[in-house]
Amino acid sequence: MPDGIILCYNFHHTAIDGIGVAVIMDALAAFCRSPNAGPEIIPTNPLKEQESRRKISEAASALSTKGHSQNEDIPSLCEPTPSSIPYIPASRKFVLDADKIAKLRTECATILKNQSNPHASKISSNNIVAAVIWLCTIRAIIKTEPTPTPTKSCAMLVTEARSKLRPKLPLSYIGNAVILHDVYTPLTAIIASTTSSNNNTHISPRVDHDDINLLAELASLVHTALGSVADGTIRELISANAASDNWAANARPGDVTVSSLRSFPTYQLDFGPVLGPVRDFDLPDHRIPDQAWIMPARYKGRSSPWEVRLTLEPSVMGNVEKDKLMMWLGPREVSKM
Repeated sequence: MPDGIILCYNFHHTAIDGIGVAVIMDALAAFCRSPNAGPEIIPTNPLKEQESRRKISEAASALSTKGHSQNEDIPSLCEPTPSSIPYIPASRKFVLDADKIAKLRTECATILKNQSNPHASKISSNNIVAAVIWLCTIRAIIKTEPTPTPTKSCAMLVTEARSKLRPKLPLSYIGNAVILHDVYTPLTAIIASTTSSNNNTHISPRVDHDDINLLAELASLVHTALGSVADGTIRELISANAASDNWAANARPGDVTVSSLRSFPTYQLDFGPVLGPVRDFDLPDHRIPDQAWIMPARYKGRSSPWEVRLTLEPSVMGNVEKDKLMMWLGPREVSKM
């Protein structure tokens, strides 16, 4: 970048989430475009924020927390994250071919339709990318530890609660309003595909029918899990937190946590005639392993590449980079940490 400003920020996820940060960035851009504008240019204000917090507080009730994911033992392939990680996680950003993702979506939808899956037509490209991340991460972990004890894998999906709580919270609410939702899959077929991958003699990367079947199943699980988050689920979580005497982050680790920022209008931000639009956005380093972010689309339309930032144990990351599916998708490594 020959000229410009690198804007860095961090935040505590207990207090604010990605959508909240996007609201703040939008306000900052608005004042850069119109430095003499009044506070009405900001989509929220203290009274609106107070009203949103009141709705969240009123959502807490005496609902039973039995069966909530926070009370379950997740049979993860990964060990629980210790307070001190004995290695520096590897952080990589990849670019996946949009046309190939669309092709996978079409083929997975066809498989699910043939299985009379009611969600066949609703599977999104976002679901497919989450499934790709999940499948490649599981296989990478299995290759690192070839004899996994668990019989199933868990992915943690980050989903927003603003539009699902009743009454809804405004999208301009700055506070934290995301929840983690777990989703499971048996490991048998994935272990078999990992063994097949180890024995693969093909020099060029490719995708086979077994992989597409696995992706169809995982994408359906992801879609169903995200769709199951509703007002009752959110109220139960709020109630559990309100009744707890420990408000520290207490989510159990899954094999990978996936958060999608794909729809964030980051690259549509306009910081005025001097600074102009956003040129690049990244989460360049993260010290917590087993994390995945689907990054904001660089431009509108289905042809915008899918950028994915992964943070994993170095040996696991190495196996992800060599996974036949990930290689076929044409990942172009654009950033290493």
